[in-house]
Amino acid sequence: MPIHVARNAAQLGIFSVAEVGDGLQTGRFHLTDLAWTEGMATWVPLINWPAFQHLTTASVVAQPVPAAALVLPAWERQRSGGNYFRTFYDVIGNPGHTFNHLPAQGVGRSLSFYYLTMGVAWVLMSVVMALLGWLVYLKSVTEEVLPHGLVMKTSMSVLTAITPFAVIIGAMLFMILVGPFVLAGFAHLCLLPWRPSGGYAATQRASSYVVAALAPLFFVPCLNYFWVPACLAFMVLACAQVHRLAWWKVLLSLVVLPAAILIPTCVVAWVLGGSL
Repeated sequence: MPIHVARNAAQLGIFSVAEVGDGLQTGRFHLTDLAWTEGMATWVPLINWPAFQHLTTASVVAQPVPAAALVLPAWERQRSGGNYFRTFYDVIGNPGHTFNHLPAQGVGRSLSFYYLTMGVAWVLMSVVMALLGWLVYLKSVTEEVLPHGLVMKTSMSVLTAITPFAVIIGAMLFMILVGPFVLAGFAHLCLLPWRPSGGYAATQRASSYVVAALAPLFFVPCLNYFWVPACLAFMVLACAQVHRLAWWKVLLSLVVLPAAILIPTCVVAWVLGGSL
């Protein structure tokens, strides 16, 4: 059973039960350190774990217990309808606290939150695209008056009308399926020069929560223009927290340097394309 151990809001790593027990006896860990494992609702001091309660050395017990226990994001605590909607508030309304306490390993719950949110969005967009395709088909129906009063009706086929929308729906589905892995991989690659404390899983979990929590913003008129900047801003904050990096380092890696490369490339491509 892997156990996440934290002290003073900083995660010390993931250890087995035996490693935690040995660490408590050698002084590496304290009974007042907070610990969490899969399925637990909150972080709990090691002194309250039945497996470690017999280790009560005076030096350990004398240390104060933190006033506030670390609290995981709602979806990490339990998968339920209430916690699903609560997670949107955790990520958007209290991002510093949420990503500071996010476990560094494991991506199952974050990916389930991502795919649930983006799956609902994809279904809604598919319905809208199907309706648009049907409207295009109906609009294509025309009537032509021939000599002798005959009327001929012509229209494009349904397949021709809906094919462009079907292509868009398929492209969206592909982006949803591979998007979290591509985004997390690119972000983690950009952060590697700063030696992030968390691994790829930490970046993956943070990016999944950010993109999914901000997805509803994409469907709000006028606010959808701010979706990409909002995602970038939250990604900077999330990666800074989970990897224990200065925000300016993450900003430089995820925003400034990619923009410095992408913008001149687009300008050159536009100039060359116009000259051809």
